[in-house]
Amino acid sequence: MKIYLLGYFGSGAHADDLIGLITRRMFQSEWLKAHAFARTPVTPTLTIHDRTTHPCPSNGAAVAEFLSQYDLVVFCGGSLLGRLRLPPFHRIETWIHGLAPPLVLLGTGWRTEAQPLTPEEHRRMCLLLGRARAAYVRGELTRQQIISHEMPAERVRVLGDPGLCFGDGSFHIRGIDRIGVVARRMSDVEIAQDRQTLDNETWHTRLAQILDELVAGGYEVTFVPMTPLWREQDNDHKGEAAVRVRMVHRERVDSVAATDSTLAAHLGTFDFVLSQRLHGSLVSLAQGVPVFPIEYQFGKMADSLSLPGFEQLRDLITPQCGVTVETFYQKFPALTDPALLAATQAACATVRDNYGRVIGELIS
Repeated sequence: MKIYLLGYFGSGAHADDLIGLITRRMFQSEWLKAHAFARTPVTPTLTIHDRTTHPCPSNGAAVAEFLSQYDLVVFCGGSLLGRLRLPPFHRIETWIHGLAPPLVLLGTGWRTEAQPLTPEEHRRMCLLLGRARAAYVRGELTRQQIISHEMPAERVRVLGDPGLCFGDGSFHIRGIDRIGVVARRMSDVEIAQDRQTLDNETWHTRLAQILDELVAGGYEVTFVPMTPLWREQDNDHKGEAAVRVRMVHRERVDSVAATDSTLAAHLGTFDFVLSQRLHGSLVSLAQGVPVFPIEYQFGKMADSLSLPGFEQLRDLITPQCGVTVETFYQKFPALTDPALLAATQAACATVRDNYGRVIGELIS
């Protein structure tokens, strides 16, 4: 069976590439045997392609012709609205009716942005959702956005974010000594689109104050950039530099040069993670690492944790404008509570098993 993963892997954002790696992993035989075919001796033989190895055309009938060589097309990860503005979905009307194989949406979300859908974008979104065999979305807020915009919702199901599927079910509280930090430099567009997002200067100053307190308290603090150096629009390296320059104890803070293939492993080595990026938080949680969940943009964190089992953690989400030294230390004991982490791990295990069930149904 040939499957094409239609995501934006290789685009330069490690978060997108990380979701690509996780999604490919979920279609591999070892993962499928653990979560989808545990009671059967043989799993299907799958050939998995994506845009990094087999680039898809960007427009017109060539898209349908290219995708029609596959048995299943999986649109995975990212925001429905954001992806609708990128090829090949920016001209979906030129190819969707000629698409032969089933189309499934897997783990996608919805960003509540300041700029509304245009009539043309609404029509294209309806084409995408109307053509899909099923849409397994990230969270309940995404499903409600689809319903409120009067789009086809009869095949929309909440499944969770793929980032929650990375771990193996283990968790640890070894004593909170090593803290990983993901700090962004946000684009002007992102700041303008979300009233709860602080400007970069204010946010970097607040984060520097928190990290100075942690270093002074004896914690080991390490930055983990989730974008390459050349990516300008939302560069984590520049975010790190902006925080460092505001710190008193900057010389006592480390940094790792993680890539998309090593990022998850790095995050899993920490005792606590403070991440400004959604998937820095979710992938850490999936590996049993406590996280300070920051809602920095579009309600993505709340959406990703709007599943059964994450209620306690969801209550601890802090909007970026509310993150201070005081709120961090106020929530720190609850976030590192073993009972909370055990409940979170159980919820992550349910997400993994649900993904296994759905993928098993798709390929069997």
